[in-house]
Amino acid sequence: MTAELSVSLVGLEGAGPWSAGPRAAIEWASAAGFRAVALDATAPGMRPRELDRSARKDLAALLRRLELTCTGLELWIPEQHFQDQSTCDRAIAAVAQALEMAAEVAGGSVSCALPNDVGGDVVGALSLAADRVGATLADHAWPCVDRSQIPGLAFGLDPARVMLAGDDPVNAVFATPPIAARLSDMAPEGRVAPGSGGLDLRAYAAALVTSAASAPVVLDLRSIREPQRVASETRELWNSDSLNPGV
Repeated sequence: MTAELSVSLVGLEGAGPWSAGPRAAIEWASAAGFRAVALDATAPGMRPRELDRSARKDLAALLRRLELTCTGLELWIPEQHFQDQSTCDRAIAAVAQALEMAAEVAGGSVSCALPNDVGGDVVGALSLAADRVGATLADHAWPCVDRSQIPGLAFGLDPARVMLAGDDPVNAVFATPPIAARLSDMAPEGRVAPGSGGLDLRAYAAALVTSAASAPVVLDLRSIREPQRVASETRELWNSDSLNPGV
């Protein structure tokens, strides 16, 4: 069977059924048939610094009421912010706050992308922040640097990023087994609905199962046209017999 499919709420809070904010986006995910979500840590009303302990408990209660599993927080800080001295401390602080919130209500994982040449002091600070709260920072940069032996850091895999670099996401799964894998696709015009670009969906699904990836795969809808329709169609496709590696 294919891995469970989660849906990322990044970028969905401003329009359509998500216009009322992140809680409306969470409710949409449940109504759309998803049983897992990844939360946008940059969305107003969902930023870790804005949510005190009581607000986080309310968020956890909402997820339980809707019978949704939270597969983590998403924090797509521009990579250069980890390198620029004027923004580095703020970026590290934002990740530390997200890791703390993830440990409390969001499955203990934060997805981001770190520059390959980021300083060792930055990596050390992020590792310390993750280890302190018992959370994991999943780095989705590609090409990737092997930081798997650093406490609190792990691989994340975004097929669209891998394809943009001219590499094969299926091979990447086996080369760097991810703790957090995404479902995305790439065509010459940019990110597209999964299955409409260069990604071999069946081979990718099979690779994730074969590599024993246990976490839900996160559907990435960033920059996708008609995300509501794409989400529904992708969920049906991902759960169909045509993508079952055993068929």
